[in-house]
Amino acid sequence: MGVSAALQAAASFGYPVVIKPASADYGRGVSPGITGPSEVHPAYTRAREFGTVLVEEHIEGDQHRLLVMGGRCAMVTRLRPARVVGDGVSSVATLVEVANRSRTDQVSDAFKKIELDEVAHVQLRRQSLSVSLVPARGRVVMLRINANLSTGGTREVVTEIAHPEVLRLAERADGLFGLDLAGIDYLSTDITRSPCETRGAICEVNVTPGVIANAIPLMREALLPLFSPGDEGRITTLCVLGPSEARTTLIEALASLLEGPVSRTDQVGSWSPRAVPPPDLSLHRRVEVALADPLARAALIVGDPEELVQSELGLGRCDCALLMPGVARPALKAVLRVARAVVVPASVAAAMPEAFSVSNARIWIVGDRPPELMGRATDWVRWGESGAVEVLAGSAIVSRFAAPIESETAAWVVAAGAALGISPARIGEALRAL
Repeated sequence: MGVSAALQAAASFGYPVVIKPASADYGRGVSPGITGPSEVHPAYTRAREFGTVLVEEHIEGDQHRLLVMGGRCAMVTRLRPARVVGDGVSSVATLVEVANRSRTDQVSDAFKKIELDEVAHVQLRRQSLSVSLVPARGRVVMLRINANLSTGGTREVVTEIAHPEVLRLAERADGLFGLDLAGIDYLSTDITRSPCETRGAICEVNVTPGVIANAIPLMREALLPLFSPGDEGRITTLCVLGPSEARTTLIEALASLLEGPVSRTDQVGSWSPRAVPPPDLSLHRRVEVALADPLARAALIVGDPEELVQSELGLGRCDCALLMPGVARPALKAVLRVARAVVVPASVAAAMPEAFSVSNARIWIVGDRPPELMGRATDWVRWGESGAVEVLAGSAIVSRFAAPIESETAAWVVAAGAALGISPARIGEALRAL
């Protein structure tokens, strides 16, 4: 659609209209409330930056996000554009400054700061205002028309007062697309009344809706039936950090320890059609690629400690991390922030006992347990007098594993298996593969 086609479409609808991109997020390129032909060209130019342009009838009212999960409209949230309310004393600029004191630079529950940019100035001119003028006490000053949180909009949950026909409308729209989860944007002057009374209308169906904190319990309730009992929707993640020359044999043994198809970051590469060699991928990027494998039931993350400090893992949670000898304090602290269990050699544990005192991770020691951690690390793995690898809880031996060769690798495999709760039979199989 070109500018002339946009003008024709706007004329056929009758002003006001909305001009927006067919595919863009966070309200980018959207120009609602276009009141005449002179405003079409600049609005078209803004939208065209994001691809194909749509012209829509303008629907009066507040924007509402109707969250549909499992075929049921579970939450209704009213979204309002960035605005301030006059006090009869302060200028618009001052009112915005005061409002921003409690807001944040990014989208959050405290809402994002309002920007007095060109879009805000256009809205002020439409209201015969400027940033330096003082609005009357109680006057609502609009600084945006779109209600996106990313442009300073606000939200409130109004599920309890939403009209039942609004909820049914959202559920029918979701059913047309066959979605398990949908965020449906609905415009209405009064959410308590039927769409038939208010001429309320759906303007958008989002297949990847942002979910506010209030909706997380509802999300959990709706999504749990999609998983088998005990399945959280996560795959097992095992991280190994240490010098590359010390990891080779251990990595292969750990891969055989994990169940199902294993996605490995050490097998992730990059390809380029150009003659020059492609650049090496960062640890963060290798983790991203490994976790994107739809067939993987487990991920084996391999890297140097320096890489971890520079780019971190890119994970909110790691089931188990193995730190090889020589790992420095920054890498240890980075791992302790995300790991549920950490396996470390006795030498590292003895050198940095205070690092473990502030972590909730379960600590496993490979070797003789150092006195410094007697009250902190209760799990450890060692070579016993009988030549078997022993797993101890406190001072009690809870299991023994026969290993084909007496090596540190065997102890690390047993420790990783015990930390992950893997069955003794599978740990034994991994040891026999050494």
